[in-house]
Amino acid sequence: MAAALMTKFNEITANEFDYLVLESVEFDISAETVRVNVIYPEPKEQIVRANSAKIQDAIIDALRSKASVVVKLTKSHFDECFFVSRLITFFEQMPSIAPYVFAENVKIVKNAEYDFSVKLGLDSDVYSLAVARGVVDDVKKMLASAYCEKVSFEIYPIETEHKKDYIEIAEEELRNYVYETDGGHFIIPQNVEELVGKIIYDRAGYISDVKREMTGAVYCGKVSEFTECEKKPKEGEENEPRRKFYKFTLTDPTGSMKCLYFPRKSETESNIINLHDGKEVVVKGSIKENKFRGQTSYDMFVNAVSLCTLPENIEIEKNEYHAASEYKCVKPEPYVELRQANIFDIAKPVSPWLVGKTFCVFGVETTGLDTSTCKIIELAAVKVIDGKIMETFSTFINPHEPISEKTTALTSITDADVEHAPDAEDVLKDFYKFSEHTTLVGHNVNFDIGFINAEAKEVGIYFENPQMDTLELAKRYLKGLRNYKLGTVIKFFGVENEHAHRAIFDTIATAKAFIKLADYMN
Repeated sequence: MAAALMTKFNEITANEFDYLVLESVEFDISAETVRVNVIYPEPKEQIVRANSAKIQDAIIDALRSKASVVVKLTKSHFDECFFVSRLITFFEQMPSIAPYVFAENVKIVKNAEYDFSVKLGLDSDVYSLAVARGVVDDVKKMLASAYCEKVSFEIYPIETEHKKDYIEIAEEELRNYVYETDGGHFIIPQNVEELVGKIIYDRAGYISDVKREMTGAVYCGKVSEFTECEKKPKEGEENEPRRKFYKFTLTDPTGSMKCLYFPRKSETESNIINLHDGKEVVVKGSIKENKFRGQTSYDMFVNAVSLCTLPENIEIEKNEYHAASEYKCVKPEPYVELRQANIFDIAKPVSPWLVGKTFCVFGVETTGLDTSTCKIIELAAVKVIDGKIMETFSTFINPHEPISEKTTALTSITDADVEHAPDAEDVLKDFYKFSEHTTLVGHNVNFDIGFINAEAKEVGIYFENPQMDTLELAKRYLKGLRNYKLGTVIKFFGVENEHAHRAIFDTIATAKAFIKLADYMN
């Protein structure tokens, strides 16, 4: 269908936009809606934006569907750091191969401005399995639908070391360290020189911005507390040569981070002597969450270190906004489940994974799919504490523009509903207070938080809460579903949704599904 749709589209437009790539077509039978997601190359952005209406009309004409058609146009940008993370996530659907996929074994070469070659080294024991599994073809299909850029892919066999050393040492060496934060975005290291591992040319994030586990992370700063260590021998191995590893603290203008470095067998230790207190370096590796005595830090397992010079007079962007002491226009309300009690009901114990945690499950309804041109018209959230829904936060928002018939047909929200509703500025200030010190949860959360931050930035607010995506969690833990749309996921858990495509009802349904999903996450 995808090929036929784009062929027809190109016929209608006389190949004027033949560089567009169809990412996906999503059917929502209950809402009688078809969502068409199209990507375009970054250099064509101005052309696409100027002709967006023409493109959308042509796609609708090509579909010839009686359902409502929503077209989303997204710029394709091949970001190397993001791609590595995406590739690793892609392999999570292949349990026999995923444990052998490491960020340090992904090699990316930029052949031309929009031409990239990607090579993945796999342990020789699993390489043949990957070939038989058709991994290369699977990845190529993903690339073809995810990027307009030309990206080739291949795998090759390598000999890898056992990774358990990383895990064995983590608890012992990192648990007493608490990392400090201040705020910020990016630093560009200068005068980069190779030290150990692949030379690092990437821009570096601010240490204070680390709020989740990730691979392919890059940070720079000054080294302190540099220490050479030896791994404790196991029983029966007391006379064997002890493997060396190194630990140090990396500090940038925003904070500090504990780092561990395990040299590979292929690396000589001669270069390590050049790494000592006071050296300015840029490091690349994996961020791991470390919890100890109720405090959380994020520490790095380093796989490459380059010498560098830190820029002078680094300007730190700080978010000075603080939550108000009182709610201004939207006040939370206690959540009450209006359901007839059954004497045979047995209260199910809360998943241990949820105990002691607070989540803010939220969702928005908007006038469209583009954050640059469309507005939020409804925002809803519920607070989940210790695995129970405790409070609700819900309101319409006045977009100060007419709501289209398509949007009303999808959401049932009309101009009359939002006419006297509060402005986004006031709502988002209240939502900032409601969601403070929580983990934000949503189904396809990037869509919702994208709209939230797009409108919040105009009033100096940025939501930096840790985030969890029930869409990605469902893909990881619920294997075999026909798809992972919210309707499908909640149906799997037996959760009812009174009115799909209304933020408050979608949010409550998402929260209930999230609570049930936690049983799979222990």
